[in-house]
Amino acid sequence: MSDPAGQPAQLGSAAAPPTTALVVVDMQVDFGRPDGALFVAGGDAVLPVVRDWIARATEADWPVFYTQDWHPPKTPHFVIDGGLWPVHCVRDTAGAALLPGLPVTGPVVRKGADGRDGYSGFSVRDPRSGAVDATELDSLVAATGVRELVVVGLAGD
Repeated sequence: MSDPAGQPAQLGSAAAPPTTALVVVDMQVDFGRPDGALFVAGGDAVLPVVRDWIARATEADWPVFYTQDWHPPKTPHFVIDGGLWPVHCVRDTAGAALLPGLPVTGPVVRKGADGRDGYSGFSVRDPRSGAVDATELDSLVAATGVRELVVVGLAGD
């Protein structure tokens, strides 16, 4: 949601209950730094834009939610264990950390913590069985009563 100059659109009045929330996706070292394990091309340029969205959302009293890949050291998600992806965002490592300078103003939903694939902030998939389950993000968003989401960040594919 941008104006023609690429600037975020007006976010509305803080006096009314928010109808929109911001979801910040996977702003992590492994995705957002050129030396990260699974660098997203151009990812190092995204942080200032995301910081601006967080500031504007906070000013408008929007709820802000964050997602974070948070994998165990061994998981069928990783190519070394039979999966598709290089080792990345292993819990409690520097690569899994949220990018320095990222303001965190709301809950962080960690996905993949039990070895399931976290391709969405809203669901995880067991790489062996294919079973899909919801994350807590859906219930967190639903509890706010918002009707629109603005999604920013990295690894949104």
